[in-house]
This record gives sequence, structure tokens and C-alpha cells, in this order.
Amino acid sequence: MARLNVTEVHKRLGGNQILRGTSFTLEEGEIVALLGPSGSGKTTLLRAVAGLDHPDAGRIVLDDEVLYDGSAGIVVPAEKRSLGLVFQSYALWPHKTVFENVAYGLKLRKVPRNEIADRVAAVLGQIGLTGMADRHPHQLSGGQQQRVALSRAIVYNPRLILLDEPLSNLDAKLREEARVWLRGLIQQLRISAIMVTHDQSEALAIADRILLLDKGRIEQEATPVEIYERPKTLFAAEFMGANNRFSGQVAELKGERCRVSGDGWELWGRMRGDRKVGDRAEAIVRLEKTFLAEGPGENRISAKLEAALYLGERWDCVFQASSLRLRLWSPAAPADRPHWIHVPEGSLLVF
Repeated sequence: MARLNVTEVHKRLGGNQILRGTSFTLEEGEIVALLGPSGSGKTTLLRAVAGLDHPDAGRIVLDDEVLYDGSAGIVVPAEKRSLGLVFQSYALWPHKTVFENVAYGLKLRKVPRNEIADRVAAVLGQIGLTGMADRHPHQLSGGQQQRVALSRAIVYNPRLILLDEPLSNLDAKLREEARVWLRGLIQQLRISAIMVTHDQSEALAIADRILLLDKGRIEQEATPVEIYERPKTLFAAEFMGANNRFSGQVAELKGERCRVSGDGWELWGRMRGDRKVGDRAEAIVRLEKTFLAEGPGENRISAKLEAALYLGERWDCVFQASSLRLRLWSPAAPADRPHWIHVPEGSLLVF
């Protein structure tokens, strides 16, 4: 296992500042997800650690080895960093067998032939590909190709494994199964790992810690539970989960309690920002914490059902309440009549 320190890394591409002094630490045996929208800098940060891109400034240290130091002019080439890489496209050679794909890195390192055979067989067995060594990539499913790419990355016992959107090429059902399998494998191998993803569910399921990036900066760094339940900023709150958003004005403050009002509605919530009475405010509540109620009451809004979409395990319902358009999930299709929507005070976050 390895410990990684990334300090004040900057990177500009053309006229765009992609990374703006990004810093984080990866502890031994930890899985960290780099999460964020397109253009947030997550892939550039991963490539900087891998040595595929060179930052403009900063410092990257793996254990006691300096991989990059802008001020000292130190740049260790990618092939000498002893890192395992799994690309989004898997990057398998179509003309080579599974064995040849996995063994390639060992041959480059001039590992003896007998040892190569033993190590490839061991990793294929470990990853669930026993009996497939002679197949070519086109003879494998997407999930099996992903495992081959992962096998190639771990066969030479790297200090750190880097995964760039490793599950994005799988269909939805297989992707859900692969989350459990991938996290379990990384833990079993006792490897430190960094994973780039734009899929929040993937990050929540696999990572020990999430770095949420926006415009080259880390917006929030936290455990999956903390970043979902206690977002620090409006961006973090909106990016995670499916939400309803209320744009209004702070009408009353009582400690952390905050009453926000808008056109024909008012709701109590928890203040997460720095606002005073009269200020504009944005309030966020997760869809799964928005409910249908039997009648009027505090933190309830009268609304008319606009649409109900059947998703199998639930109905995705859309309501109109004056200028508000609200969604919630219901186990059954609501009747076509006026409804009351309840927003629990403890679940409404005000920024």
C-alpha cells in the first residue's frame, strides 16, 4: 500500500486554467473518488498523478519518492512510477489474447517467463477469468474486458492503482453489480486507489472518501455519507442526489433554523450558508426526503399533479405549485387531484 500527497497542483491548457492549486492526501489502503462535472479537472488531476500530463506547478509525492516537483524541476516518467492504470476504453490490444494483454507489462519489466505464467494465472483466477487466457477481447463481454484491463494493471503489484471512469462502458445493470465487485477486489488486494467518475452513485458506492471538484478546485472533501447528508456549499448540495430547489428570501432566523419564503410558499430549513433576514437564499431538499401529505400543515405546499412516470420500483411524480415545479418519488401513482407536499424541516438545506 502507498500514501500519496498532492500539493498545490496547477495546470493550464491553452487559455484555460484546469487545476487551481489542488491539494489532497491519499492514505494507505484508501479508495478516493475524484467526482465532478465535465471540465472540473478530475481527469487532468488523475493524469498528473499518472505522469501522462505534467502540471505547471506543485508537488506530487508517493511514499518517500517525489514524482513531480515544479520548483525543483523533478518529473518522473509515467513508466517509472510503478502505478497501475485502467482506462475508460480498457485499451486492450485486439490481436492479443487475454494472457498476452495481461502479461505485457511483465514482459516490459523483463520478468522471467515462468514467473510471468504463474503471476498471470494467479491474477486471472483472482479476478474471475480462469479458463479465458486464450480468448481475444472480441470474444469477451464488456464486464470481462474490464476485468482484463484491471488484471493488466495489478499483475505487477503496483503501489497505487488509477481508474479513469472504469465502469462507464458497462450497461446499467452490470455497472451496479461491478461496483460491489470492484470495491471488494481493491480492498482484498490492499491497494490504494484513485478513481475518476462523473457518476455520483458510483463514487458513493465504491469510495472511502470523495473529492468533489468544480472548475479546478476541490469544492468539498468528505466521506460519502458526509458529502451527501451534509454538503457544505450549494454546488455540493445540487450536484449530489436528485433535488428540489427553492429560490426565495430569508424571512426569519432562529439559530440554525431558517424560514425561507417565496411566491405563495414558506418553508423552514437548516441554514448552511451565511445569510441574514432579507437576503436571497436557495434551499435544497432531496427527492427521497420529499413526501406527499394528507392535508395542510407546517412545511407543506399545495400542488397539482402534472405527470407520474412509472419506473418499476417507484413512480417519479411531477407537481406544479404556483411558480414551483416539484418532484418526488412515490410507491404508487397519486390520484389526479390537489395534493399537499411535505418538506421536512431537517431535510431542507438553505444556502
